[in-house]
Amino acid sequence: MSPIDCRRVLVALLAPIGFVAAGLSATADTLPKSTTAMLDSLKVEHSILDGVDAEMKVPDAWLAAAKKESKLRITGSRDAKQFTEMVKPFRERYPFIDFDYSRVSYGNRVVQILVSYQQGRVTTDVITGLGGSVAQFKELKALENLTDVPTYNSTPANMRDEEGFWVGHQVTHWCITYNTKQIKESDLPQTWDDLVTNPIWRGGHLGLGNRPQLWLLSLWGAKGEDWVKDYLPKLFGLNPQLRKEGINAMISLTSVGEMWANLPGSGYRTQLESGKGAPVSFHCPVPVPVSVNVMAILRGGNTNSAKLFVNWNQSKEGQIAQYFADASAPVHSAFQDDDRFVPYAHNIRGKPIAARSANLLEESGEQLFELWNGYWDKRAGKSPL
Repeated sequence: MSPIDCRRVLVALLAPIGFVAAGLSATADTLPKSTTAMLDSLKVEHSILDGVDAEMKVPDAWLAAAKKESKLRITGSRDAKQFTEMVKPFRERYPFIDFDYSRVSYGNRVVQILVSYQQGRVTTDVITGLGGSVAQFKELKALENLTDVPTYNSTPANMRDEEGFWVGHQVTHWCITYNTKQIKESDLPQTWDDLVTNPIWRGGHLGLGNRPQLWLLSLWGAKGEDWVKDYLPKLFGLNPQLRKEGINAMISLTSVGEMWANLPGSGYRTQLESGKGAPVSFHCPVPVPVSVNVMAILRGGNTNSAKLFVNWNQSKEGQIAQYFADASAPVHSAFQDDDRFVPYAHNIRGKPIAARSANLLEESGEQLFELWNGYWDKRAGKSPL
């Protein structure tokens, strides 16, 4: 047999092996070392990232162009140390991309970027936490469309922009934190209407925070304006404690029995208190109010590097790295009710979600505050309704 024939036989024998190998999902050998370290620290099996190689498949043109771009500028509210920890896998995958990360307040993050853009200057590439300012960015045509990002569709439809200009990158569930010594499970409301009909919640047992945008706006989007208008007099009719403290302080006060429950409470903070031995737990009536933190790409900057980052961040790997860095609940469809990444996931699993998107905040936020303040101020003795 000639050398050429030998090579042909060898290729024929190895071809099926190569085909199988090409179809394998990511393994510990193909994952970045920092990713495997995160998974091991979290005690999560590596197979949870099966399919991540497909998520990372981007156009060659993006990679080539990104290598020619300058530093990737990211502006957000995450702590710088948390950001550095989170992006370790990204740096391993794309070592040619360097970062310039800025943590700034909402006002500086949004206003300064908008003003600069109007003046023809692009001062960042990726921005998080735009909140209710998305409409202003859209009006200036300042946002890059993200629908060509491979992992864009990994985020549920109600947690991304229907036009494709922003995508949620982390969520917070806003429900009820309650004292387990004072509230029986049988008294927990299955629906939000149940909350205002059970006498157990009357007489100051419920602490109400002045944060309707965190939970009630989500219900406005899911159930409608008329439902909220009908609900508010019933809610304030419970004679709740009107609390001026922040959410974290309210959860602490609930843990010591100053109130039997507080609304709204976050699953993450409740879990932290419970982990310290406090007698608190978390309960979500249906639908479950969720706020979505927004990520977008500014047009005219280092677009290719930015798309690589957004694609990675929305992938399974990026979402787990984000959780590892700051315990953010993920938006990836595969992890929506995973007990390992979502506090009190058992209390959320299978329930309909009411997501508060940036669009909803823009369209109805002001109207909700006007209605809410009328009842709040009347109870607080500030003004008649």
